Amino acid sequence: MVSNNTFSEWWPGFASIPHIDKTHNVSPLHLIISIFAAKHVVIVVIGLFFVDIVYNIFFHPLRHIPGPFLAKFSHAWRNHRYFRGSWHDDTLELHHRYGNVVRIAPGEVSFVDEHGLKSLYGHGKQVLKTKWYDSWIVPNMTVSFFAATDVRVHRHLRSRVSGAYSMTSILAMEPLIQDVMDLNITKLGEFADRGEVVPMDKWANYFTFDTVGKLAMGGTIGFLEHGKDVDGIIRSIHDGFYLMANMGNVPFQMFWFNNPLAKWALRTFGGQRLNAFDIFLEWLDERVEERMTQGLKDGQRRDMLQHYIEAKDPQGLPVKKGDVMIEGVNILGAGADTTTIGILAILGSVLTNPNAKRKLQEEIDQAYDDLSLDQEHRQITFKEAELWDG
Repeated sequence: MVSNNTFSEWWPGFASIPHIDKTHNVSPLHLIISIFAAKHVVIVVIGLFFVDIVYNIFFHPLRHIPGPFLAKFSHAWRNHRYFRGSWHDDTLELHHRYGNVVRIAPGEVSFVDEHGLKSLYGHGKQVLKTKWYDSWIVPNMTVSFFAATDVRVHRHLRSRVSGAYSMTSILAMEPLIQDVMDLNITKLGEFADRGEVVPMDKWANYFTFDTVGKLAMGGTIGFLEHGKDVDGIIRSIHDGFYLMANMGNVPFQMFWFNNPLAKWALRTFGGQRLNAFDIFLEWLDERVEERMTQGLKDGQRRDMLQHYIEAKDPQGLPVKKGDVMIEGVNILGAGADTTTIGILAILGSVLTNPNAKRKLQEEIDQAYDDLSLDQEHRQITFKEAELWDG
């Protein structure tokens, strides 16, 4: 038998070899076999990696589809552009260079062909979601219909909240939306009185988040009133969604951040920014807990939050807090921003086309005059705008 100390003197690197008990005498044969096995494991791993590269470049079914060379055998090309926020522009540039179908990862293509889109996503097509959606599963909450990859689960989750998004339901809540719009108009008027430029990208976001808060959380959050991102809620949602979207194609996805050790490290050393999404979830938890325990207040209109609370699970039983929470994440996190994008897209088109802007102003003034809205000191309703023919 040869002692550990003898081997350490003969070979300084011995102390760093894993899987060897260095506190007892070590057999030379055992040592040689361990080193030999470790080397072979490394060789096998490198070999498999090389084989995978060769297969993806020369034998993969997608090998004939053009695209960046790196994307033929690695996810790095796509993931790098995801994280730096230029993926949509970079992919569009690839289409200009290579055509309608482009390979952006070993097993993934991007296409802009109308017939291809209909073949995959047309009515009645049973295309399954990829594992990318698993990164959107929030710990301690029910899976959302956005993240659900099982067709039956998705169908149930979508059907149980569809009533809250119906036109009938939205029209019933129109007075709540108008309350927020009235406050928004007042605040925009204050900018005009001061002769200041309105940062519309922020104020459109404040308006939509306060509207969603009014509809789904029982009251505005306070963005319009204070003219800022209250408690960093909007930023926390954006940060959380940025992370989940980008981690979807990374091995182990959000486990890197949702495991107990990472959670402790982020809470201890991460600061407010890195803990922002958890701050948003805590804020949402308080709102949901209050409504589930106290119910609607006297005179309070029935809103989306109440609809979520009164929904049923697949067994027909009352939903749990986790079910309600995930619907709050859906509407606050996704509904507000998508509406903001729509508002800004329309405003951008109107403001950059003076003739269209002038015509729109004339039509609005005419509608208010025809409907005597100024005399009645109220705003035009959805139905009035829909039926008015100008």
